[in-house]
Amino acid sequence: MRVSPAMLEYALAATQFTGAGRLIGRRYRGVGSIFIGHSVVLDRRDYLLDELRTGARYLEEIIDRLLAEGTDIVSLDEAIGRLHMTRPRPFACFTFDDGYRDNLTVALQIFQRQRLPFTVFVTTAMIDRTIHHWWSGIAEIVKAHDLVEADETAARYPCATFADKVSTYRELKRAVETSALSPAGLAALFRSYGISLPEIIDRDALSEAELRKLAASPLVEIGAHTTTHPHLRRLAAADALREMQDNKAWLESLLQRPVRHFAYPFGGPQSCGAREAALARRAGFSSAVTTRLGNILPAHREHLTALPRLRLFSEYEDLRLIDFQRSGVLSALLTRFGSPAVTV
Repeated sequence: MRVSPAMLEYALAATQFTGAGRLIGRRYRGVGSIFIGHSVVLDRRDYLLDELRTGARYLEEIIDRLLAEGTDIVSLDEAIGRLHMTRPRPFACFTFDDGYRDNLTVALQIFQRQRLPFTVFVTTAMIDRTIHHWWSGIAEIVKAHDLVEADETAARYPCATFADKVSTYRELKRAVETSALSPAGLAALFRSYGISLPEIIDRDALSEAELRKLAASPLVEIGAHTTTHPHLRRLAAADALREMQDNKAWLESLLQRPVRHFAYPFGGPQSCGAREAALARRAGFSSAVTTRLGNILPAHREHLTALPRLRLFSEYEDLRLIDFQRSGVLSALLTRFGSPAVTV
């Protein structure tokens, strides 16, 4: 679900005016939150089309806001421990998926300044350069041209203005995800615009040596994120389990330490459910996180391999979106005021 600034303004005004926000918060705010990010960049303006990029200053503002209000920023292990306390102090965790190089070059410096922990969930294919990083290829094309043509869709996409570029980027991503633009058609698009995915992934992804350097920080926990980054729910159970186990074993061999936590690729209902939560337990993980929006509640102590997370909403960089999610209002709306501990 995309949340527009207009939607945010309406929801915040409605809950503040009626006092409903406080009532909702009692049920949906929970005891803590786990944030999901991916890439952390020095200048967000260089990546305006890419919603996976978070500006460094915005991340710092979120951290400062949390600390100022008395929220502890803790590791996933500490968060799980607090779930078993009667009245735990409020907490937040920061997690970053995939294995972007800037988790080392940018994010680590931010967390080091205040000696705060964070987790990076790493997929093998990101590090060994076998992942098909097509979304970044599309962003490069749209950013550099005023008009984009895709032969397979027989469409001409205007990109003269920033609004046009955002619209075209999302439309082309949707075309790939719905198979309107096939792998062959996508490859042809990249050839026609001189896009090299290997060059892009080599620019963006951690190397093995960099991953070891990141993992050497006492502030950093490395978690698993599968071998090839598939929609696990679309695989046979044995193949889904193998994706988890092989990635875990690869990371443990490379880093010479246990890998206890896992993040489901994509992480929504189409990608993980009750079967995947059971498989994560079978693979030996202490916890597993989804991308379903929600706070962490005491009831999640019984569902540690199906934990929700909150988005950084990098494309807007508006602290009110963080407040909106943490208040529990968004969770209430998404669940239609159902169970606040929906897990799978």
